[in-house]
Amino acid sequence: GSLLPLPGGIGGVEGGMIGAFVAFGLPAGRTVVAVLAYRAISFWLPTLPGVGGYVSLRSTVRGWRLADETIREGLSEDQAV
Repeated sequence: GSLLPLPGGIGGVEGGMIGAFVAFGLPAGRTVVAVLAYRAISFWLPTLPGVGGYVSLRSTVRGWRLADETIREGLSEDQAV
């Protein structure tokens, strides 16, 4: 998947897997279902916790920025006195 210029090898990986399995004699219908189920589990399912982690990290970084701004404002007021 990393040689394909597509995000996550979407489409190319599935096509390659289906083609290889059918070439080895597996039925095409079952192969398509199996490959799509595999990709749903191996590629898309881990995306869900990744999105949650991304949102959580953004919230944490936003908190750090607010804390930094508060500290800087406090230092500016102390220096002005």
